[in-house]
Amino acid sequence: MIINWIGHSCFRIIPDNGKVIVTDPFEGIGIEMKETYADILLISHGHGDHSAKGKVTGTYRLIEGPGEYQEAGISITGFDSYHDNEQGRLRGHNTIFRIRADGLTVAHLGDLGCIPAGDLLEALRGTDILLMPVGGNYTIGPAEALEVASLLEPKIIIPMHYRTEGVMLDIGRLHKFEEAVKGNYAFSSIGSDTLNIEPSELGRRTKVIALQPKTTL
Repeated sequence: MIINWIGHSCFRIIPDNGKVIVTDPFEGIGIEMKETYADILLISHGHGDHSAKGKVTGTYRLIEGPGEYQEAGISITGFDSYHDNEQGRLRGHNTIFRIRADGLTVAHLGDLGCIPAGDLLEALRGTDILLMPVGGNYTIGPAEALEVASLLEPKIIIPMHYRTEGVMLDIGRLHKFEEAVKGNYAFSSIGSDTLNIEPSELGRRTKVIALQPKTTL
């Protein structure tokens, strides 16, 4: 499986069958997202920095809410969650997507704003690769992200939705999350926008892998 970080909360996920899954395309955040092709487009919620469908080309299948979906041997489940810690009263709802393909389980948390609990927490257990917001303010921040990681115990955490060069949103930078996980998880920045991963390469302990997007001003 190839996991390519376009920037912000937008990823291009490509299982071995070659189908292209794109998550949360963005606009209006200070950096430019170039048009990208998708076979499946996942939208966690309707805010412009997560739902810029005009940036995505192809005759894609659009999935933008809770439910169970099957496409070309890929299993996708959407779970309802909240964009804030007041049950959606501040920023509304958010869909978490769990993707199963190639013997791997990937969870994209969208703009999660609270700690998962109950049935949602149980549904997300067993996640291999966790795409998780860490920038705070609009989402969970470093301390909450660490708590989520400790509850879910994924094999790999890929941080997202933090302030990279050119991003104009009021969100924290990656070093704050790195400081929060120090002493808990190994942290590495691989200097690439792409992770190519097989199930056999998953370790026993959780590790954080920070990708480097190629988006420009």
